[in-house]
Amino acid sequence: MQYVRDIMTKKVITIHRDKRICEAEVILCSNKISGAPVVDDEGAVVGIVSLTDLNGFESTDDDHFYARVWEVASPRVISIDPSATATEAAEKMLEARIHRLLVMDGEEVVGVVSAFDFIRLWAKENTAAA
Repeated sequence: MQYVRDIMTKKVITIHRDKRICEAEVILCSNKISGAPVVDDEGAVVGIVSLTDLNGFESTDDDHFYARVWEVASPRVISIDPSATATEAAEKMLEARIHRLLVMDGEEVVGVVSAFDFIRLWAKENTAAA
């Protein structure tokens, strides 16, 4: 049985809520990720932002330069415990129609599990079976 702690990405890139949208795009693209938790001054998670959120922001060029992440980030953060099964994580993602879950140990973000992690797991299991 696979657990979330076994398939999650442990290096979590966060974006401060007051970053400009153009800065957030650079952070996501340079780290080759499609989304990240949004944090406040104390490092508490206050939302999640994705490239889809950033790209969907209707703006003029000036707005895009000055608008802040908190204006487009989703405040709805769905998380899972690292001891949950991969199946539980997949079911939660499907039910919520989301591409990533924050993996939290209490109030601390310890990882992210994304649709990409499930693709990697599937490929690994099918390669081993072949």
